[in-house]
Amino acid sequence: MLPPKADPEPAPLDPGDAVIMFAGRGNGYTSYFWFSSFRYLMHETDRLLIEDISPAHAGEMFNGLQDSRAYKFIPDDPPRHFTALRERYRKLSANKISPDGREEWLNWVLRLKDGGSLIGFIQATINVGDRESLVAYQLFPAFWGKGYAQESLEWLVQELFHNRSVNVLVALIDTRNTNSIRLVEKIGFTMEKITKDSDYFKGRTSDEFRFILRREKFSL
Repeated sequence: MLPPKADPEPAPLDPGDAVIMFAGRGNGYTSYFWFSSFRYLMHETDRLLIEDISPAHAGEMFNGLQDSRAYKFIPDDPPRHFTALRERYRKLSANKISPDGREEWLNWVLRLKDGGSLIGFIQATINVGDRESLVAYQLFPAFWGKGYAQESLEWLVQELFHNRSVNVLVALIDTRNTNSIRLVEKIGFTMEKITKDSDYFKGRTSDEFRFILRREKFSL
């Protein structure tokens, strides 16, 4: 059976979707004003704008998320429908705390300052009790090898340690994913343990490294 076809074109914006009307930069972040009267503060690095995820990002993100190379070492697959992706982003933007209050869910998209293209996303899942956070990223393959992943993760580390009172960062990485392993080691993560047969996807068993970075050990 053939997989369902992706929507031929983005659906119209919902009333709650955001449309950028004006942007102004200063004090280490960019402020965006939206027709819905909400104001979002967009963080920035040297080359990137880091934006809270919203349904309005789904149209730009959908095409970039179709490249199968980005899914080799994770159990996910490219999204099949634009409307489903937009609904997922709507839920992520509306619900930043788990129903039981034990986790904080943070998701950002990455936009190039030069040209304005979206190039991927970063995310953090904070355990509210012990202030430990899982971190993850996905960069569109067209933008690999340019240092954007390191730039965004360095921002995320500083954001979580300095502004979110996180004590320990955790990255769970398939043992075959040598590029991500080198990346987190470059930032300062150390391998704590390996879990054999952690998962099974795409016809193979996955072993998983657990990398950690403690706030008292962090320097950047």
